[in-house]
Amino acid sequence: MAFDGKYLWVVCSDGDKICQIDWSGNVLTEISSPQQNPRGLTWDGQALWLSVDWGKDGIYRLDTTGKVLKKLPSPTHQPSGLAWVDGALFIVGTHGEGSPYGNIYKLYPETGRVLLKFQSPGDRNEGLGYDGKNLLLVSSVGSRFYRIDPTNGLTVEQGRTTLPNPTGITWDGKKVWISSATEDRVQVLSLQ
Repeated sequence: MAFDGKYLWVVCSDGDKICQIDWSGNVLTEISSPQQNPRGLTWDGQALWLSVDWGKDGIYRLDTTGKVLKKLPSPTHQPSGLAWVDGALFIVGTHGEGSPYGNIYKLYPETGRVLLKFQSPGDRNEGLGYDGKNLLLVSSVGSRFYRIDPTNGLTVEQGRTTLPNPTGITWDGKKVWISSATEDRVQVLSLQ
């Protein structure tokens, strides 16, 4: 899930598409994913970044028509959420809590070089976002969300969402938005 400054972008529940939606949930634009199993989304101020999963393990930078601008290899098997933080790209692997596939990586977006790596606090990690200070992570196990210090990986806060199977998370500058993999709806949280 990503916020482009005006609208939300989500991985559509009905296939390998990425949808731009308005605040009422209406689909404004639908673009095809460059690979099957799109997972994480983030916005870098000019374009979308997308992670794909299940054997593709890639990261793509796309314009809003779906044109591929860049492709990077993923440092993790089963990449999931993405977050854009101060000119760097963060990515999380799906499995956490001690699994080598559950790390959060900070990447140099020009080359994909790993700048920092730390263990995720969640398991079945899905979405990754940024609230201007901390990384935001949602995990489908227990419908949990976390706020994580992006400099050292320490958990600042954790809680639960009422959505089943949360998959996406983003911040619009005021509120946190969380999407569900099994329900076509989002939850809005006001975090302090």
